[in-house]
Amino acid sequence: MDLSIERKLKRCGIKIAYADLKGEEGFLAYYRGQPVILLAKGLPENRENEIVLHELGHHKLDNQINGSYRSNDSAHYMMECQANDYMLEHTLDGYLKHNGLAPDQVNPVEFCQSFGLADELARSVYKLLSKKIRPNYD
Repeated sequence: MDLSIERKLKRCGIKIAYADLKGEEGFLAYYRGQPVILLAKGLPENRENEIVLHELGHHKLDNQINGSYRSNDSAHYMMECQANDYMLEHTLDGYLKHNGLAPDQVNPVEFCQSFGLADELARSVYKLLSKKIRPNYD
């Protein structure tokens, strides 16, 4: 796991546990009030990093949305979008730094494909890049 992600987890008091998960790659749970991210055993490191960042996004941001993740479809959708954006922003920042690129040098679709991310996330990547190029972009 990426060292910067490990530091974020430590600051938030989140533990990682590995298990044989049926049909899921990972999720955030609470055990005795302690946040734990459960990950499927054997995931590639890149995918593990993405899942941990996504779940960390849930931990940090879900309380900003009114409604229940489990019983309110609109709240569920918004929480997933926020968690994806959190993951994408961290992944994108690392990608830009590692490759010495400026935001205007990144193609959002190619970025998603290079990380094995769903093409539908390219729109979110485009928005993140646009905000880096033009900080007042909405």
